[in-house]
Amino acid sequence: MYFWISGTLALFGCVAWIKQWQKFPAIAWYFYALASLILGLIEHSTPFFLYGIRYFFLVISGFITLLMPFILMGIGSVGLFKTLQQSRTKPIEVILNVSLFLIFTSFVLFTLWGLTQKATMNFARFISIYSLLATYFFATVLSFLMLMGVLYWWPKPKEVNQLIILGTEIDEEGQVLDTLRRRLNKGLAYYNQSSKDLHFVLTGGAVLDQPVSEASQMKSYLIDQGIDQKKIWLEPHAKNTQENFYFTWQLLSRMKQTVKPLVITSAFHVVRSKYIAQSQGIKTSFLTSSVSWYLWPYLVAREYLAFILLTKLFNYIFILGVFCIGIYQVLFLVP
Repeated sequence: MYFWISGTLALFGCVAWIKQWQKFPAIAWYFYALASLILGLIEHSTPFFLYGIRYFFLVISGFITLLMPFILMGIGSVGLFKTLQQSRTKPIEVILNVSLFLIFTSFVLFTLWGLTQKATMNFARFISIYSLLATYFFATVLSFLMLMGVLYWWPKPKEVNQLIILGTEIDEEGQVLDTLRRRLNKGLAYYNQSSKDLHFVLTGGAVLDQPVSEASQMKSYLIDQGIDQKKIWLEPHAKNTQENFYFTWQLLSRMKQTVKPLVITSAFHVVRSKYIAQSQGIKTSFLTSSVSWYLWPYLVAREYLAFILLTKLFNYIFILGVFCIGIYQVLFLVP
């Protein structure tokens, strides 16, 4: 079943890519298609190598299985809280959020009741549903990492007119920090290897109590590296990635330039950036920079969670689907 779901989602992803759907960007379809494919491989694997992958996931997910009741309650509660907090929530989101809360709460309460009845029922069968959900979350993590790799290796355009560098935090004194410096150095390396008939577009505003904008500090850094300031355009207002893309494309449209961009950001940030670009109808390729190894786990985990929140409608439907499959397997397939 998971393979059929994966193929269907991948097909919708192709349609979304061709039609440039903004409400449901292609990368979201591909993300959950990969997750479904991974679930299918874990469930139906037969070769020795895939058996190893399968049992690796089962062992690791064992710990997460213990936390799944709390995770489910958390997901349901957050969804319900946001529904009550927002006055203009769409009807389908209200239905999904309330349904998730009621279903997950009921199942967790049933779990607690079942633990007191384990002498009279084979309750271990129902615990397997938690294991399936835990495996699903691991599958989405692996899907996220795979998409990062695909976007890293995706062929870059031969003709580029603008190098768009997405800003990130600077220190309290307005100095460029390591993550942003690596993005700038990546742009410099590309610029020096090109015909140099292109411009830098630096996007990032002043966040919180920062004295200057990220864009202006990036400009100072590039000038110190020998870049002519005439080759640098600033977008100093964006406070987040969505505004980075929106304000930058507004800037380029006002300049009436031929837009052939290459967006530079960190590897951990590229999946969410691609989603946001597609959600705004922007077609662009990405060039990614590295980060310090000790920051990698935290940054990837943060971006994964942010991407899950961006695609929450997909995620809600997928969780409900996995949940229903698990119940069906327990009630009708497990002896």
